[in-house]
Amino acid sequence: MQEQRATQTKKTMWVKKYAPQSFAEVVGNKDIVERFARMCETGYMQHMILCGPSGVGKNTLLHLLMRGVLGDQYKDGTLLFTSSENKSNQHVRNKIHQFVPQKMSHNMTKFVVFKQAELLSDGVQQVMRRLMEQHYHHTVFVFVCNSIGNLLETIQSRCHIYRFRHIAPTEQKQLLLRIAQQEKQDVDRPSIQQACTRISGISNGNMRFCLNYFQVYCASQSASGTDLCETCLFPYYNNVHRLFTLMLDTKAPKSVAGLHLCVGCLRELVNKGYCGRDVVTFLNDYIIANDANIPRRIALEWLKNIALCQHRMANGTDSFLQICRLVSVLYACTLDTETETDTETETKTKQT
Repeated sequence: MQEQRATQTKKTMWVKKYAPQSFAEVVGNKDIVERFARMCETGYMQHMILCGPSGVGKNTLLHLLMRGVLGDQYKDGTLLFTSSENKSNQHVRNKIHQFVPQKMSHNMTKFVVFKQAELLSDGVQQVMRRLMEQHYHHTVFVFVCNSIGNLLETIQSRCHIYRFRHIAPTEQKQLLLRIAQQEKQDVDRPSIQQACTRISGISNGNMRFCLNYFQVYCASQSASGTDLCETCLFPYYNNVHRLFTLMLDTKAPKSVAGLHLCVGCLRELVNKGYCGRDVVTFLNDYIIANDANIPRRIALEWLKNIALCQHRMANGTDSFLQICRLVSVLYACTLDTETETDTETETKTKQT
């Protein structure tokens, strides 16, 4: 039975199997989801830009909207430009001019979608500006991108901009547990709970990342019955978690020995084959994912120093010495916080 379930798990990608089929099933960005649901009901839409990190539901929401508006004519009413297509000025202009005049029943709205729109050249964007003005009354232009910075202001000013945020780890964990129940996994087992918590915490708000790695974990569990969460998925996570636990431990006094333990965590990461840039990325992602458990002043100071370290590494100083210096600075930030806390306590005592 376990072997059969493992085989079935491998055949179907959970990203597609559990893709939302309605707006109510979409996880995260509830305010944008509600806006899209209202657009689907009323049929009133403007040109739009969907920007945000990967795996937060930009394309999922867009497909739900287009299927809700077009229904059975989804394919006929959609013109999609992907990153692999030729996007020269003439090619884009010809395809749009061939697509827009095609008649559809009941004068339905058509969609022209550009994925990875930040890669569009300035010339193509200028062409889009004119076409958006010509066909605004029966065609909606949609630009999907990770960053809005490369889109011309003339495009931005003609679109409604939707900024997607990272999906919260708590929402991701709830979805993973629901999927685990549907896949006949023992949700009450500590290893499943730990896997859901760890995967959602390290995903940096990427739901696609969560589902893919959780499927690998469940398939491994079904096949062998062993806990592969640490050895198969995130071999670096324990070291990073231990590093931040040492720095944030308020009970243990800060000392040179504590700093040496932190440097030891770094050395283990380097011995596993990770370079300095990898380590800095792990530190940055951990702080963002665990923002609720880190004092805000410390988190901001840490992120600032991580950004400075990344800048130095971008200039060619990628070395173990750089990340050791970074950890010593991060460690010093917690020392400053303890000093401020002691000073505040003494001041309150004197006042009392």
